Amino acid sequence: YAELLVACRLRINRDPLAREMEVTRAWNTMRDDGITPSVICYNAAISAYLAGENDFKPTQNAVTRALRLVTELGQQRERIPVSTLNALVDGLSTTYPELALRLMPQVEGINSPLAARFEPADIRTWTLALKIHRYNLNKLRDTWNQLKMHTSISIDTIALNTYLDALIKGEDFDSAVQVLEQYGSIGIADRVSYTTVISGFTKTPITALRLYDTFRGHSTPDLGLVHAALTACAALRSSSDSTDSSAARAATRILKDAQTVLSPHDFARARDFARSTLVSTSPYLKANRRRASQDKDPLFQKKRWNSFDSGFRIL
Repeated sequence: YAELLVACRLRINRDPLAREMEVTRAWNTMRDDGITPSVICYNAAISAYLAGENDFKPTQNAVTRALRLVTELGQQRERIPVSTLNALVDGLSTTYPELALRLMPQVEGINSPLAARFEPADIRTWTLALKIHRYNLNKLRDTWNQLKMHTSISIDTIALNTYLDALIKGEDFDSAVQVLEQYGSIGIADRVSYTTVISGFTKTPITALRLYDTFRGHSTPDLGLVHAALTACAALRSSSDSTDSSAARAATRILKDAQTVLSPHDFARARDFARSTLVSTSPYLKANRRRASQDKDPLFQKKRWNSFDSGFRIL
């Protein structure tokens, strides 16, 4: 039954009323069969009721049913499990974020009797709070600072990446670099962390390339991170304080490195990506105000990157 409820959760692109009825039918069938639901079943049903977004968000009645399940579980236990709280908040975070925040008094610092009803918040709860506050930088930073001061919870990679993504989207690039370097030095930042930040530094490509080198000093990049670094090379070419040669050197260095760590298939994709992005930022294209081809691009002619199937030929 837990698997059936999870399947209902995954079918979010359906009529919300039909999804609600499907979850209710599965739950009632389980109870009619004399099966006592476990916490896993409660969490699966709550998540299924609250699944959906945009035009497929859950109905108000589905939200009420989910809250009733939480109350029912609370009547059976001294405190409601934090996993149930997380399932509830996660389901509400996209469609009813204000309600989700009211259910996290421990995280939000709200005096509420709800705090005594739930088990203490864990790192997943705090990560959900960061996700909800991603469009409000002040609240986002406050939540992060409170999390850092929490003595019984350790920041993990998922929480870090959620915070970094919000900082980049909020264009707080200085804070993103500072946080990335701090947590990169203690091994919490991963490829996703660096890819997120590097992808956001299109206006300061030198910083992006420096971060790539920092990551490369202790870990192996994947195709996504290589693409982010090559995008920085393209941004370097289009910047006014750079030259074709500096962009070419950076791109060639990254591709030489990529050739040693990527599969032949992924390396071919990285090479093609470099060609297309560097041409799209070509000063030649801007000067002539028309589509620049690789055959006419001065950088590609100079580097002999135009010959058949050469790509960025690494000699």
